[in-house]
Amino acid sequence: MENRYQEPANADFARRFDAVAASFDRITSRYSSFRRYHALIPFIYGKVLDAGSGTGWLSRISDPKKAIIHLDISINMCRVVCEGTGFPVVCGDAEALPTADGVFDTVVSSEMIYYLSEPDRFFREASRSLKPGGRLLITSANQEAAFYAKCRSFLRRMGISRAYFDDGIKHFMTQRQLERLFEENGFRVIMCRKLMILPFWLLHRLDRRLESTPFSRFGLYIAMAGIKDSKGPDG
Repeated sequence: MENRYQEPANADFARRFDAVAASFDRITSRYSSFRRYHALIPFIYGKVLDAGSGTGWLSRISDPKKAIIHLDISINMCRVVCEGTGFPVVCGDAEALPTADGVFDTVVSSEMIYYLSEPDRFFREASRSLKPGGRLLITSANQEAAFYAKCRSFLRRMGISRAYFDDGIKHFMTQRQLERLFEENGFRVIMCRKLMILPFWLLHRLDRRLESTPFSRFGLYIAMAGIKDSKGPDG
């Protein structure tokens, strides 16, 4: 009998994150996670879907009364979230969200977009899942600061294991590419920031000051927020 089963397009990354889920918080930067989610929290409201939730950082640092549902393609990441936070969690692919239409007020996606085979599909799915006027919040590594990838590789070779999880990704998105994804899928961008020029807790105050200067172009991350047009991407 012919086997017509096809793995999800992002299944390879599911396996990679399954392998590191139990130790993920120990081998990644807590400062990075805090700064990324902290930039998005002021724009979160209502019923929230955290797509690509990892180990559940959003629920750890946001208002515990917020209605957050976590989603990740890695079953082991989902177990970590369930055991560590007690918040609802769903295992699924962000390019085919297992949600009804128009049920969320906010969809959050932090450091997930560049793992997807077709990022545009996720934006369409987010739009479908959001109510009119709902918000899509994104953070992504900044291609203009891609030299950080070389720095991280060097630090790992020097034995500094907390210098970010080596996920194999070397190419990211520019601000304009992200803006285009928002615009083409019926979102109006209401916030765009570049974060973390100096990615260390000890330099936090200096880092925040640099983010308000032209040095911000070298920020490691881009944070963006968009509001769903009530007419949708097709007008």
